[in-house]
Amino acid sequence: MNGKKKYIGPVVLILTTLLIWINSMMPPMQSSQMSGGLTLWLQEVLRLSLSEHLIRKAGHFCEYALLGAEYALCMGKDRRSLQAVFNCAALGLMTAVADESIQILSGRGPMVTDILLDFCGFGCGFVLVLLMRRVLRR
Repeated sequence: MNGKKKYIGPVVLILTTLLIWINSMMPPMQSSQMSGGLTLWLQEVLRLSLSEHLIRKAGHFCEYALLGAEYALCMGKDRRSLQAVFNCAALGLMTAVADESIQILSGRGPMVTDILLDFCGFGCGFVLVLLMRRVLRR
């Protein structure tokens, strides 16, 4: 990539990370209202009984899957480097740890299981994009 295009990926990564962290800064009541509203809407649309807890966990998984996909897309030719893959994984894990740490400051309870869920989402998005690139390259 040349010129300004090479900055698009990193800027999107930073914005996604900030969005994740901003959501974690919400006070418990405001966060619950958002999740509750989304849960009700999904229940109406899908005609399924869904819990707010499930929607919250699915949201965490999906936002980190997006982040992992973005990291994989930003790797470019480095995707063949084991060191580059390790660096991306480490950044994904550090983002999840920071996310849960932010929740301490917002009065919400951080959980190690949420870090694991976030990192699993990151890994799924990351691996999915790498596999898709490999298939499309053939």
